[in-house]
Amino acid sequence: MYLNAGKLFSGLLFLAFSGGLLLHLQAQDKDKPEAKPEAKALFPDKNLEEVVRREVFEKRNKKDPLTKEDVVNISSIGVGGYGRGKKIKSLQGLEACRSLRALELPDNEIEDLSAIQELKYIQTITLSGNKIKDIAPLGKLTALQYVNIEKNQVAELKPLETLKNLRNLYADDNGVKDLTPLAGLDKMVSIYLKNNQVADLKPLAKLKWLERLDVSGNGLTDVSALAGLTEWRYLFLHRNKITDLSVLIEMAKKDKDGDQRFAPFWNLYLAENPLSDDAKTKQLEELKKVARTVDLKYKN
Repeated sequence: MYLNAGKLFSGLLFLAFSGGLLLHLQAQDKDKPEAKPEAKALFPDKNLEEVVRREVFEKRNKKDPLTKEDVVNISSIGVGGYGRGKKIKSLQGLEACRSLRALELPDNEIEDLSAIQELKYIQTITLSGNKIKDIAPLGKLTALQYVNIEKNQVAELKPLETLKNLRNLYADDNGVKDLTPLAGLDKMVSIYLKNNQVADLKPLAKLKWLERLDVSGNGLTDVSALAGLTEWRYLFLHRNKITDLSVLIEMAKKDKDGDQRFAPFWNLYLAENPLSDDAKTKQLEELKKVARTVDLKYKN
């Protein structure tokens, strides 16, 4: 009997001790600060984060997460070739780079541009060699002066019609047919549209500052829409369906006999056009007398 009573007392003592210890541990847990959830990465695409990190000098050689405060004053990303061919797929996080002026991410795997549509200070964008079809987000970036979207899948340039400060457009190797959206961009100096599906140059007729135009490898038969432009330096017309050169001759002669604004400096590229017999002989000779260069070999 005394033995059983002793066991009962020992059991009660153990329970009391265990309960007290449990209450003590619970109290300690309450005193500890709650663990903060891990912060969501600003740049889900780690390849993009690596390129951006180069511009954050305090964290360039560290692995600390980049924050909005780190990137808010960055002015350029990828410039100098550092953004080329990095297998970047997503631009998410760039919306935090509110001061960005220049973005260069060529030869990546980018499709969606929505992350950059509010970067109102950006002036130059190079996104050649990606997988872009829709350039609508660029339409909000009215400070843009330079856009390179070569070697993508862009068929429609309409979003660019709001970019009144645009001076240079590189859109080679896409699926562009209609140049109407460019008609009102009267600050344009250079337009490169090699290997598209352009058949009509009329929308370019009033771009009075245009110096360089590459429309090689399209389906052009008529260039008369360019007759009123007088700032020419380079005109690439090779690999089209042009048969007659009389418009070009008239343009050059008129300038040479007048202000001489472009004829002495004009470089023309005409290889691989089905020129008529008259164009191959008489017209070519005449054109060579009034233009600086008439090239029949360059085919790039």
